Amino acid sequence: MEVDEAAQAREHSIEVQLPFLEYVLPHPKFVPLQIPFGTFAELTRIGRVVADAVRGRDTLLIASTDFSHYVPAETARRLDRLAIDAILSRDAKGLYDTVAQNDISMCGIAPTTVLLAALAPEPLTARLLRWGHSGEAVRMPDVVGYASLLLETSSSATSPVK
Repeated sequence: MEVDEAAQAREHSIEVQLPFLEYVLPHPKFVPLQIPFGTFAELTRIGRVVADAVRGRDTLLIASTDFSHYVPAETARRLDRLAIDAILSRDAKGLYDTVAQNDISMCGIAPTTVLLAALAPEPLTARLLRWGHSGEAVRMPDVVGYASLLLETSSSATSPVK
């Protein structure tokens, strides 16, 4: 197998997520998927493939994205909330359309759409853990928005995190 470094040149989500995953589960087994932007039909097709691959397995699915890029904080709050509300509703099509119609610069729209499509038939609840922006760390006129959301089974929703 040959490693193609150019394929990862602009992608950083795995290197951002892996330290958190390793903190909770040392030496995790994982399969990274880099999903390019595509039509909604293409992304839902990938979602079905992912769903089939994990069916019956104890699996954690993670989609990594940030939200608005380099806009005033209030604009980020408003635009990001539109996308977050679609994720909380577990509405893959709504998220896809909202991001496109509102020109939200959410770089992980493809993997997030795939995740929502893959988990569509699952009895999960969604909750926002936290939203914030880069201007909270360092004052700046234009910020990048970030959020952490969780989709979980009802049994895990009541279980404490260990």
